[in-house]
Amino acid sequence: MSATIVLTSLRQTLYFHLDWIERDDFKDFQLKFLSWRLSILKFN
Repeated sequence: MSATIVLTSLRQTLYFHLDWIERDDFKDFQLKFLSWRLSILKFN
């Protein structure tokens, strides 16, 4: 995987999350995502 592909996918992911920020359920999504990340960190 080249660096440009990684950067492009990261940018697309960022734009996706930025679209969610204005929505009401973004906070719920963020909390679920954070708890999911924390659970992964605990197992590793």
